[in-house]
Amino acid sequence: MKIKLFTRKQNFQPILVIAVLLVLTGISKLGWGQTVGDYQTRVTGTWNWNTVANWQRCVTNGTWTGATSTSYPGQNAGT
Repeated sequence: MKIKLFTRKQNFQPILVIAVLLVLTGISKLGWGQTVGDYQTRVTGTWNWNTVANWQRCVTNGTWTGATSTSYPGQNAGT
């Protein structure tokens, strides 16, 4: 009596798992990085959210400029 150590299904499972992980890793990279309109802080430590000088706004991918007095995350109460 011959005993098969592996069947076709068992050999295929590791390849399928690796392929799924590669696809999911590739998709997740689409969400990384900054996009136009994102904000970041200029200061470290304790600071006031309502001070426009503490914020920078992304104008192009990787280029930041100071936020304007009419457009920054802390301009409205409760944000």
